[in-house]
Amino acid sequence: MNRGGLARRALLLVVSLLWLLGGAEALARFTGGWRFDRLHLVARPRAAPTASSAATRQAGERALLADATYSGSVDPDWFFLPPTPIKEPSSRRLLTRSRNNPTAMGQENYVWNDAAFGPHPDLHLLDLLRTLKEQQIFAFHSYDGTILPRYRLYPDNDFRPTPWITDRYGWLSVRLRTPKPPYTIRIGIIGDSTSQNFYGRQLQAYLNAWAAATHLGVSFQVLNGARQGLEQQDELAVLKYEMAPMGLDYVYAYFAPTFAVAGYTQTFARLPPGVSFGHPPPPRPGWWARAVRQLAPLAQVSALARALVEQWTGTAPGSLLTEPSKPPVRLELPAGARGRRVDLARAEKNPYLGGLIGDLDRLRRIAGSIGATPIVSDEHLCVWKGMVVNGTTHHLLYDDLNGPLFWPLSYAEIRRLLDMHNATIDTWARAQHVPVVDIDGHYPRDPDLCSDTFHDLPLGMRLRAWIIFQRLIPLIRRDLAAGIVPRANADPSGHNPAFAAPIQELDRTALLRWMQAELATERAAKQ
Repeated sequence: MNRGGLARRALLLVVSLLWLLGGAEALARFTGGWRFDRLHLVARPRAAPTASSAATRQAGERALLADATYSGSVDPDWFFLPPTPIKEPSSRRLLTRSRNNPTAMGQENYVWNDAAFGPHPDLHLLDLLRTLKEQQIFAFHSYDGTILPRYRLYPDNDFRPTPWITDRYGWLSVRLRTPKPPYTIRIGIIGDSTSQNFYGRQLQAYLNAWAAATHLGVSFQVLNGARQGLEQQDELAVLKYEMAPMGLDYVYAYFAPTFAVAGYTQTFARLPPGVSFGHPPPPRPGWWARAVRQLAPLAQVSALARALVEQWTGTAPGSLLTEPSKPPVRLELPAGARGRRVDLARAEKNPYLGGLIGDLDRLRRIAGSIGATPIVSDEHLCVWKGMVVNGTTHHLLYDDLNGPLFWPLSYAEIRRLLDMHNATIDTWARAQHVPVVDIDGHYPRDPDLCSDTFHDLPLGMRLRAWIIFQRLIPLIRRDLAAGIVPRANADPSGHNPAFAAPIQELDRTALLRWMQAELATERAAKQ
């Protein structure tokens, strides 16, 4: 065949390939919802939700609601009530500070415990102050000379895009009168980031709907003092000093399981030789990994390249991620803790379980000292044996469970540790006659409710409030019949002493100089 014929065939082959690629690109843009009139990938406007799509969504929610409903005393329609509305104005000053410090995770507006500045400075706070782009630092005077709680939230702080604004005490609650109104039952919430959200306001809406429907003759207010990053000792100080003057009838405590966030997990695991806790092996480079690296730059302009990258990395819409293969691990649970049975006297000798039991004891004592009924909770992790997650919407959850936090524990082994933790809470509560909310037992096993291993998405927050609400109903009915609630245990002055002093505004430069001088003095004393 002459050269001209070969050239024509080669040209025909190239044109055919380009035609096929162009058709594949057009199909990928159409099915992926991308615009055709832009080079870079830009999503086409989505159609407004229809009545049928809203009905489908509510049907799915009602199915989850049925899984989480265990009391015959509730009307399922109450579940769809909105949270008690916030009427607080948001502070423009605080919004500006947040915009100026986009990576501070809200810490630019914390009101810091002044004991954390020294004489023994908190090193985390020192590092944070160096990075904040603000000259004024907010502070309050320590309640008892300790650094507990480490901080408060500033009033009128808008946590957008999340839908909550702090009240005048910095709580995630609706506006409260300091004197406790007559015929009012107050419930306090203490916790960490797993409770720093709107479920307290949702709980208040459910309780007041129930009270109106059953003609209880009382109303409910829920005071949420939970704060991200705080431990139980911090929040017990919140209860003792900030919430006690408000006249609580009940206090509900919920924290993320400590073993999962405080480095205790690895103390329960014996690993095979050559396996390091928290260090999953890097993925083996294969042809697909090389292809992903080559196609990744094209994924901004080509729907076809983007679809291939998503398929090969497991992030395509609808792709499913199963638990990866993991080396064998031998769990060594503490003496006295086996399955759902816990011998408290033996478990207390373990550093982890002993600390958990000690915190529960302190909660009971402080609640008793202020005249409130303590309520504890089984705790929840979004993990179970055989769990499969969506590669697009659940990648953070997948990375949590299979990354540095838990590796190489299997999903089933993480559940065993959670069962041990919850069994300790349940056994302690039975011994002390303290009510328990079984969050983990009633929370639907659906990863669409979780943003990560610990935290709820909005529908999950509503389900959490619904589970708590159902447990409170028989408890409140009993106490109302006995005349125990509402309690007359608010501060007789009608004020909250913890917030009497105005928030201090301290100079950041002067604080840094002071803290650095204190650290230098400490180092010199040790030499």
